[in-house]
Amino acid sequence: MAREGLIFYGSIAIFPLIVLLNLALPDAANRPDQPKEVFNGALLLFFTLLLIYVTYGYHFKKQPHVRVKTVVNVSLIFGVFLLLWLVLVGKLGYLRPHSFPSPNNVFQVFITDIDFLTYESSKASIIRAFTGYILALVLGIPLGVWGGSNLRAFSVSYPIAKVTAHIPPVVYLPYAIAVFPSINGAIVFMIFIGAFWPIVINTMFGVYNIDKRLIEFARILGADEKRILFKVVLPAAMPSILAGSLIGLVLSFVLLTAGEMVGAHTGLGFYLMYYFDVGYFDKVVAAILLISFWVFFWITFGFDIVQSKLLRWQRRIG
Repeated sequence: MAREGLIFYGSIAIFPLIVLLNLALPDAANRPDQPKEVFNGALLLFFTLLLIYVTYGYHFKKQPHVRVKTVVNVSLIFGVFLLLWLVLVGKLGYLRPHSFPSPNNVFQVFITDIDFLTYESSKASIIRAFTGYILALVLGIPLGVWGGSNLRAFSVSYPIAKVTAHIPPVVYLPYAIAVFPSINGAIVFMIFIGAFWPIVINTMFGVYNIDKRLIEFARILGADEKRILFKVVLPAAMPSILAGSLIGLVLSFVLLTAGEMVGAHTGLGFYLMYYFDVGYFDKVVAAILLISFWVFFWITFGFDIVQSKLLRWQRRIG
């Protein structure tokens, strides 16, 4: 355990190492005067948060061991990527300066465009993504429970749902733009469609495959239908429901970016496409990193926390 702790702390030490290299090594001749403050500050802040998390989770055993290990491993991969990016591009000057900006220039964008990119675009994108996703959850889970608990409904709806789910949701966007009064509504509708089908299918499949003896035992013990639903059916089907919900969440962010790049006037996808058209690739890369951060944050951390609460009865390894 002590050796593993050293590995954990050693892995996250890559971030202050990057800061030291950024300060010590001269900038490439074709990339002079790179602003280093924002990039270095972001790395040190991230390192501090990681250090607190690893100490709290591993040293004091306040977090599941598997989760701490996953966070450290993902952070190490991210750190190696930033290290190679800084050295090869920012310090050695490989690749074209215009198309491949250094991390110092990219991270400076988060300050220079703090209102438009970091706040306004992120807010618009997150609202759209979660509006469509929550609508898919609210409608998809009840319909999936109904379809999975009724044999006739399952035999008809499950094959239809599997076929319909393979239609790419982006094909609905032109029609949605014509029908809805705003592009915002069209994008939310496309996100809803994309997230709805995996949620319905997985919920239906999970409910249908519950061991029927569990329900019969509950009835023998005197449980009514409402209690059976919330105490037997939903907990038993929850792993499958969450699997579909995770797929729907991933698709929500994928479709969000695609929709915003087509016709929106706000959001991270719009910001990315706008500055791509005018050739500001440091802003394009900044938008890509911010989109990746939100996807990573909501999926890796947010969804994992929700899943651990809802599946707390499951045996976990580590």
